[in-house]
Amino acid sequence: MGVCERLIDRKVGLKWLCYARSDDLADRDTVELMKAAGCVEVQIGIESGDQGQLDRMNKRNTVEKNARALVNCREVGITTAVTVILGYPGETERSLLNTLAFLKASPPDFCYPAPFNARVEYVPILQPESRTKYGIELANDGRSAQPYWRHATMSCSEVGAWYRRFNRELMQERISLHAGLFYDGILTFDPADRDALLDFQAEAIEHDRVLSRVFVPIHDWARRRLEADVERQLGPRRITPRPRTLPLVS
Repeated sequence: MGVCERLIDRKVGLKWLCYARSDDLADRDTVELMKAAGCVEVQIGIESGDQGQLDRMNKRNTVEKNARALVNCREVGITTAVTVILGYPGETERSLLNTLAFLKASPPDFCYPAPFNARVEYVPILQPESRTKYGIELANDGRSAQPYWRHATMSCSEVGAWYRRFNRELMQERISLHAGLFYDGILTFDPADRDALLDFQAEAIEHDRVLSRVFVPIHDWARRRLEADVERQLGPRRITPRPRTLPLVS
């Protein structure tokens, strides 16, 4: 926090944002010092609201600290933009529902859900030991620009439906602003406008119901095609049957 103290002492008046760990932000004094030094926004890799998933990701953090960080930032007046990874090895229906419940209980200002992908093969989770531990299988010659993946509890063909569900519930239930949709305006975000923007976002989803009736069957058709191609590339699933995917919110 030495940088913050110097900014305060020198009265620089600089407005800035940063990436931050939630276990640091769980300390209220730290958040207040950052605010006094000119911090207006923090971007946090929450990644999951399920402790088991955080442990599998080696986040060295807890769900409770994630929640406390978001509360502290909201009360002090620092905008929060968080990322969530859907489908990381070990992911199940229950862990995804835990993450949804976490976001509803501790809403960030902006949220960016992102499906797990296997594009960068040198990351630790895709090394041989982890592949064996989580039953990770990959294929690079499918119909997608990204490698197909499948692990013991989920596959790339299943995570798409969860991605759509997360986006819709976050927007429809006024939980968080979608970071992708509001990306250009994040730096100028005024917390006083949050409720109005959430209303706008929810209304947009409500008006999208007619289009959803058209596109949901198309998405389902595409998912079935993808599932068939994944099985063609990787072969029949040899490990645990995939968990039941709940219907999307319509």
